[in-house]
Amino acid sequence: MQIFRLSLLTLVLAACASPVSNYQPITIDISEPPIGEERTANVGDELVRQGTYREHEGIRLSETTSVGLFGSYSFSPGEYLKTGSNKSGSYYQPTGLAGSGSVQVAALADPFQSIMVKADGRSICGVSVFDAYTCTKSDNIQTIMVPIVSEDTLQQTLLYNGKIGDTLNIGYREFSGRVARPAFSNDVEYDLTESSIIAYKGTQIEVLEANNQLIRYRVIRNFNSAN
Repeated sequence: MQIFRLSLLTLVLAACASPVSNYQPITIDISEPPIGEERTANVGDELVRQGTYREHEGIRLSETTSVGLFGSYSFSPGEYLKTGSNKSGSYYQPTGLAGSGSVQVAALADPFQSIMVKADGRSICGVSVFDAYTCTKSDNIQTIMVPIVSEDTLQQTLLYNGKIGDTLNIGYREFSGRVARPAFSNDVEYDLTESSIIAYKGTQIEVLEANNQLIRYRVIRNFNSAN
């Protein structure tokens, strides 16, 4: 059995590639809506949103793709994130998020290390822990950008909670990654008879019309200067 296994791997994994982890995703600033633009929101909707997230290059496979004799590695449909690139190609791993693809390893194949897409963009490969790889041609590889909200990203929002009489209720919510930070959440009331401008943590909003169902407003300033 050992001789058969070695013979099989010699046939299946005949080339070498060394995966690298040199990819850096792009950090994107969010500031919505644009300053001065008139908007309408219903109760429970966001009035303003500001923060950061990352756009991560990746690939999407539209159908199951197998590489190597006897299907050494099989990649399911879904998304895979880029981890790095070198002269051999670009390397990817399952995202671990909703919509992620997955990797199945055949019983006689060496342990899996990485997916590689060659520079032609049409050859997809499975790379073993021994840096050996096996490839196949595929027309099902789509290059994509995947938005990633990580633990070190911060997002701030103001929510419209409705109006009773002349009093407007606004909710503030803060998120670290995808997790709300309860200690940084708050509900604030504003008396519109005093001013049509409401402000919180640097944000300024001009209230043009409001009732217990919707608000029509214009953002004068968001939390900070992100564009």
